[in-house]
Amino acid sequence: MVGLLVHTSSAAIRCLGFALFASFWLLAAGRPQCMAQSSLFATPPEPPGGTSAEGARSAGKLRVESFWIELSWARSRAEVSTVGLRLGIRLSSVPDGWLQIAARVPEGYRVSRHVAGEWVPFYLMTHSPEAEVELRLQQCASEPGMVEFPLVIQVGAWHQWLRVYLRGSPDGQAAAAVLTDSRGQPLWFRGSQTRASVGAPTSFWTLPTRVGESLVFASEVLGVHIEMPGYLSPWCGISTSPASLDSLLSQVCHYAGCAARRVDDRRYVVDFVETYRGAPDASWFVVKEGQRLRYHAEDAPATALLPALVEIAGEMMGDSPDLVWPRVNHTWKGGFLGVLASVCDNAVPPLQWEPRNGAHYFELASRPAPNSR
Repeated sequence: MVGLLVHTSSAAIRCLGFALFASFWLLAAGRPQCMAQSSLFATPPEPPGGTSAEGARSAGKLRVESFWIELSWARSRAEVSTVGLRLGIRLSSVPDGWLQIAARVPEGYRVSRHVAGEWVPFYLMTHSPEAEVELRLQQCASEPGMVEFPLVIQVGAWHQWLRVYLRGSPDGQAAAAVLTDSRGQPLWFRGSQTRASVGAPTSFWTLPTRVGESLVFASEVLGVHIEMPGYLSPWCGISTSPASLDSLLSQVCHYAGCAARRVDDRRYVVDFVETYRGAPDASWFVVKEGQRLRYHAEDAPATALLPALVEIAGEMMGDSPDLVWPRVNHTWKGGFLGVLASVCDNAVPPLQWEPRNGAHYFELASRPAPNSR
């Protein structure tokens, strides 16, 4: 193990001393120790069937029980974007030695001194089955688009390969990580292709971007054609380990008042639900879900949002000239009166309403004094 960390025998002595010290410190503190090394990293051989694969399980009964990814990003004064990709894993048991996690730097990025194609390894000594590491991916290309790269988790002779997909846009980032089988094939959804994946999460998606971008990302990663009614602007922002592609698309489309319909195995059509009332890009909308109403508004004019809400509830609306002023930025779900109150309370300026003669009338909640400046 020490040979993976250093290049020279003298350095090995120093590293061994560090390892003994780290082990003593860990017994006292009970916390994982992590090192990112730039030395030569001995990755397990990749199978001929693909660029990433599930490692041999002959070394024990270790397996990845669950994992997750998280994204953060920042832009420097030089307009250089840095994406933080955090990976967390939970193994079936505590590793009996060093836990190694390594990722290959994708095209269009660098990680510290590592350039595209090089490996960035992390070494952890932990007394817990859980661990996490973070890659700080600095964007080199002006438009890297979608990239994919392998990642391996290794304890002694046991290893498990994953595939990571990353896509950036002016509206945000999207990423997915997936376990792979012994042929290097991704196990996107639970129960697919191998008995070992039944009931366990085999992929994880994090989509801190808009619905339209999320659907484009899913289409590119999974190689399916997804038709949309246009650009869907609402924020998606979900992190999920879906059981199926239908489940993933359903979760994403929900945020735009849409539903996905499968035409065949490689083609889906996304369209607004039957009760949808709103903008063509879903920047604001109202939908009816059973006995409840849901609205989403991004700087929506009250003159459009409130009539749609009243109409979908089957109510009447009276003449309300004050609606030309307020705009609404909010999302809410509930019964008609609760949703109505939410819109009025979150309008700027706020509104109030009252029912008269079977209709709802709206006006500004407060008015400036006639002579005020």
